[in-house]
Amino acid sequence: MGGAYTVHAPGEVDFDSVGTPFDNADVRIDAPDDNGVGEIVVRTGGMFAGYYRNEEATRADVRNGWMHTGDAGYFKQENGHLVLILMIKPYGLFGTEKIERL
Repeated sequence: MGGAYTVHAPGEVDFDSVGTPFDNADVRIDAPDDNGVGEIVVRTGGMFAGYYRNEEATRADVRNGWMHTGDAGYFKQENGHLVLILMIKPYGLFGTEKIERL
């Protein structure tokens, strides 16, 4: 995902979520469906600069300063916590070989 961008604040732990965005992180849900589920897209000062020696992959995942994580999720209405559902990208790059994501 290019760095941490959510946290469970003391007294606000929600075990169904990954927490709320850091104050210095912008997190949004792209193309949400009727239930608010879509791709998690982030922008933060701690975001990575790109994939090592792979400009094509960087351009595909970092667009207009936003990291497209390839993860599906939604924000809970009752507390603003981000819920990560699953990875929507079929493959990840590990070393020099592609592996199927679980």
